[in-house]
Amino acid sequence: MLGVPMIMAVLPMLLISWPASVVLFIVGWILQFVGHYVFEHNTPVLLANPKNPLTYFAAIAFVADEYRRLLTGRSLVDPAQ
Repeated sequence: MLGVPMIMAVLPMLLISWPASVVLFIVGWILQFVGHYVFEHNTPVLLANPKNPLTYFAAIAFVADEYRRLLTGRSLVDPAQ
C-alpha cells in the first residue's frame, strides 16, 4: 500500500526535484518487492505483463480501493477468500 503511491508521486515530484523523484521511484519499487515477496509470497502483477499499460492502471485502482476500505473501516481481506 506504499510502493505504488510512492511510484506515482514521482510524476508531480519531477516538477519540483528530480533527485527526490529518483529516490521515490527506487524506494517505491523496493517496497513493492519486499511487500510482495516477504508478506504476500508472490511476485508483483506489474512484472507479469509489463508491456500492457492497463496493468499499471489496475495497480493504481487496486491500491485506491484498499485505501478506500481502510478509511471507511472495512476489512482489507476479501470475505470470499
